[in-house]
Amino acid sequence: MKADLNEMVTGLHGKYCKQGGLNSPIFAKDSKTGTQRVYHIHNPYTGERTARQKAVTNKFTTLQATVATTLADPTQKAALMEEFKAQKKYNTLRGYVFAKLYAEE
Repeated sequence: MKADLNEMVTGLHGKYCKQGGLNSPIFAKDSKTGTQRVYHIHNPYTGERTARQKAVTNKFTTLQATVATTLADPTQKAALMEEFKAQKKYNTLRGYVFAKLYAEE
């Protein structure tokens, strides 16, 4: 197996940054060529979040709370479950409800 070492990855975020990805190598395999790539993040950004980033976080937090409230009501949950079963795009009821509420805003 061929392996390439890359010094820098730009734009990586999410689970890698939260679960130790900053301190350990990240492995990725190219499915077309079979090449294994090893990445390591250097000098992650640690500055203050922008107003836009804070707004997005607040929006998602509010939507997650709304989803939890909606799914806690048995009547609404039953109606949404019927809609969820009729579609094929989303794999989870929670994801379906989140996307539906996100589209309404």
